[in-house]
Amino acid sequence: MKFLMFVLFLLPLLANAQAKENLMYSSGRIYVVIAVILIILIGLILYLVRIEKKVKKLEEGNTNG
Repeated sequence: MKFLMFVLFLLPLLANAQAKENLMYSSGRIYVVIAVILIILIGLILYLVRIEKKVKKLEEGNTNG
């Protein structure tokens, strides 16, 4: 229910974002937004890979000991 309320709260903001779409493309800001999103996603993926390696190492130590 809280998620639905959150989505409904953001709906007008998303509608307004479509009107500003041309402004983002014309000023080149869209590329900055895409770059920031990619950096965040790459960081998350690297973090998850690192955590997975640590968990695997702990699991191997647990089964041997």
